[in-house]
Amino acid sequence: IADFIRAGTSGIKAVRPDANIMVHIAKWWKPDFAKAFFQTMKDLDLRFECIGLSYYPTMIGNPACNIFAQTLEVLSEVSTSPICIAEYGYPSSTPKGQIWYMNKQLSEYPFTPEGQKEWIVDFLSYCHKHPRIIGAFYWSPEMYLEPSSAKAFPKATGCACNMPLNFGWAPMALFNGEGQAKIGANAFSY
Repeated sequence: IADFIRAGTSGIKAVRPDANIMVHIAKWWKPDFAKAFFQTMKDLDLRFECIGLSYYPTMIGNPACNIFAQTLEVLSEVSTSPICIAEYGYPSSTPKGQIWYMNKQLSEYPFTPEGQKEWIVDFLSYCHKHPRIIGAFYWSPEMYLEPSSAKAFPKATGCACNMPLNFGWAPMALFNGEGQAKIGANAFSY
């Protein structure tokens, strides 16, 4: 994988020498994997400017916060690169469909629009205070389509809806089935 990433970064740098490269892994819930992966990339002399992580705490529930903190800590042992949360999200209702497994509610944050907003506010506050985290990006806030709204999409827009109707991202989105912002979208003003 290091050779594959190196080839991609080489191509990017050939076109844009000043580009910053982020290497992103999804397995935030496995601190040992994260440490081993980035140590291996370092040992193989893969050059990048930023570590990217995903973070979806409802994959594992209440232990998520501690495990995420452990991952950030072990990454500090192998790299001084800044960390970017390349994607994160929290649901406003119980996830179903293809993301059904993201249904482990954190005790302090109910699966409600208010719980979603409070989690985002608290998570961004955590990120802002963490000395290594340089940014965080909410993943697919606009992907609110549910089967009922997806059926109305072609009529409203004149375009076909190619989204799989059972994907189930609507609870994670920051918009409801009518395309109106949920209160979680207000979390970014804090």
